[in-house]
Amino acid sequence: MNIFIYENYREFVLASIHSLPKRGRGEFKKIGEFLGMHSTTVSLVFRGDKELTLEQACGLAEYLGLRTLETDYFLCLVSFSRAGTRKLKETLGRQMKQMQALGKKIGAQVAHEQILNDQKKATFYSSWRFSAVRLLTSVPEYQNIEAISQRLGLPRKHVSQVMEFLLSSGLCVQKDGKLQIGPSVTHLDANSPFVLRHHVNWRLQALERYDHFDHDKEVAYTGPMTLSQKDVQEVRSQAIKFVAGVVDTARRSPSEELYCLNLDWFKV
Repeated sequence: MNIFIYENYREFVLASIHSLPKRGRGEFKKIGEFLGMHSTTVSLVFRGDKELTLEQACGLAEYLGLRTLETDYFLCLVSFSRAGTRKLKETLGRQMKQMQALGKKIGAQVAHEQILNDQKKATFYSSWRFSAVRLLTSVPEYQNIEAISQRLGLPRKHVSQVMEFLLSSGLCVQKDGKLQIGPSVTHLDANSPFVLRHHVNWRLQALERYDHFDHDKEVAYTGPMTLSQKDVQEVRSQAIKFVAGVVDTARRSPSEELYCLNLDWFKV
């Protein structure tokens, strides 16, 4: 959700909840548990009968997975709603306008960024989470923080931090309240200093997956062997062709599931 188009924190939170699967049924209870509030009190807040405290608002921003500037804006919205004088509302209103402009400016900068520099590549390839979160945004049912968090089994806060980087780097964008893959691209050549980390990240994920392997849908093969020098090159050639075919299939295939292909062919 684009928080900067809202000037009422209740409207933003309700819109965020309604964008979740099953329109966020049971979300007030989850929010209450996270904030240490009774779900009835949470309902009263979003019905307009009570206000959030700033401490509760800060906790709710974390629960919703808001990024740094979004959190600042959310707290400003809550303060504006709580303000008791016209002078304070005017002051907070000016701050809101400044944050809205800054949010729009950042969005415009991100839209034009195409190639990651080495500093951003170092962050992106530091963990499998960056690639996994980014790829999931291409699947329609995983275009919000909550859905991604549940799919990967990661805390909302961690997913939000990853998404903050992806959005700032143009690797993801936010359109019509949905997170989507952005215009920036990731590519590593064979000599890149980040290749080793990339391979290790996903092979560790494969090792963890073995305990829950679905043999009807997944494949694992380890086959030490001896063969001629000529056939060593033949197998390598077959592997390269296979990978190219998989990449082409994935490029043409609708995004519905997140899978990872790890392929090793090496001399022992």
